[in-house]
Amino acid sequence: MRGLRPAVSAAVVSACLMALGCLDAASPSDGRRADLAFYPVFEGYGPLDGTPSDVDSFRITISNPPFRDTVVVRVLTEGQDSIELRVQVTVNAGSDTVTISFQGYSSATGMLLYSGTQSIELRGGIPSPPRPVDATYVGPGRGVRSISIGPDQAALRPGGTQQFTYAAFDTAGVEMPDDSVPVHFVSTNTSVVRVNSAGLATALADGTARIIIGSVARNSIRDTALFTVSAAPPPLVSSVSPANGPLAGGTSVTIT
Repeated sequence: MRGLRPAVSAAVVSACLMALGCLDAASPSDGRRADLAFYPVFEGYGPLDGTPSDVDSFRITISNPPFRDTVVVRVLTEGQDSIELRVQVTVNAGSDTVTISFQGYSSATGMLLYSGTQSIELRGGIPSPPRPVDATYVGPGRGVRSISIGPDQAALRPGGTQQFTYAAFDTAGVEMPDDSVPVHFVSTNTSVVRVNSAGLATALADGTARIIIGSVARNSIRDTALFTVSAAPPPLVSSVSPANGPLAGGTSVTIT
């Protein structure tokens, strides 16, 4: 999955992934198996926003010495926008605490984008409700403070294209190199205009839409451009003043 999702709540599609008995190892005689369920909560995204669409590969390590680590690796399938994992881990008899280390990657680039660590208390033989694990953005562009899209408006006939660009600024107001600030582009009306991950918009049908650009690092930082599609472009001249009659030398004419 690539590109950034709009900052609107999306339906969460649960994907319960079972990894029973992962790396089960020799353990003290009082060791017991415990069910553990958890899901990442990504920085800058609400509980219903699901998984940032640039993150689709996960590596989770569950530690509880002296037992061996449990390691789970999962990749989201196309169209899946959230992840919930259920695993079995070995714990001491009675109440015990395990540590979850979470890493989220982009499979397209191999870049680590989100990371988090959480300690969770478990009891062997007793089911555990799903627990949240906070995932902090650790990828590039964390210093961005504002983004400006260009142009801020465009008007095309169906089939026309418009390349949108952007400028990003850090907390000191200094412009940042584009390749250091990952962004995503989104069309608010995909029946009117479609935009790809590089900001190239294609006009499809009459209507209006907004092209939204957002920072991957900080989802609340964004800018928009107005996009209008019309098969009949507006006239170049809408009025002439004075409207009629011969014009004497030196007469001023206004054309709009």
